[in-house]
Amino acid sequence: MKGQQTLAQLPLMVPAVVRVVNRDDSRLSDLGFFCGSYVTALFDCPLGGTRLYFIRGMRLALRQKEAEQIAVEVVEDGTCENSGSGDAQYGQEHVI
Repeated sequence: MKGQQTLAQLPLMVPAVVRVVNRDDSRLSDLGFFCGSYVTALFDCPLGGTRLYFIRGMRLALRQKEAEQIAVEVVEDGTCENSGSGDAQYGQEHVI
């Protein structure tokens, strides 16, 4: 795995694993953003400030401010192993 970065910095269509979530925002954990979850940035909204992510079998939009509260680590080979939590390998079938 490569170095950590925030979810807001993650390039599109690059799978990563969540490493740290700001504990002050329990809403992020409620949405599935917790350590060990696999996530991929799918789409930047045209007007900016919001991004669509694929995590735990769901598509979720987050504001940049929220995405900056999550540290992720890019998966080197471009695939995510099944973690047993509903995550699977990411591919083009997940793109809207």
